[in-house]
Amino acid sequence: MFIGRHKVFWKAFVPAMGLQTYYIANGFVGCEKAKPAKLKFSSNANSLPCLAPYRCSKLEGDSVQIRNRHQAITFNAKFGLLQKVTQMKGTQNVIDEEMAMYFSQESGAYFF
Repeated sequence: MFIGRHKVFWKAFVPAMGLQTYYIANGFVGCEKAKPAKLKFSSNANSLPCLAPYRCSKLEGDSVQIRNRHQAITFNAKFGLLQKVTQMKGTQNVIDEEMAMYFSQESGAYFF
C-alpha cells in the first residue's frame, strides 16, 4: 500500500557488478553534500577494481549490514538472505530467512 503523495520512477543504468548512485532533492536549500558509500565486496578473486569515488575493501565475516539513520538491515553474506532488522531506537526483529526448493517431474520447481 502506498500512502505518500508522489512516486518517482526513472530508468537507471547499473553496470554488471557495479554501483550507481542517484539523489532526489527539492532544491538545494538545507541539503547536505552527498557522501560516497564505503563498499565491501565478497569474491573469490584476490582483487576487484573499485570505481571512483568509492572506497572498497574485502568483506570479512559471515554477515553484511546496510543502514541509515533509522534502521540497520543485516544479511547473510554468502547467500544474501535477510537475518535481522534493527531499529536505531533499540528494537530488533530477528528474521533468519531461509530458502528451500522442491522439484518433481509432474509439478516443476517450487521455491520456499
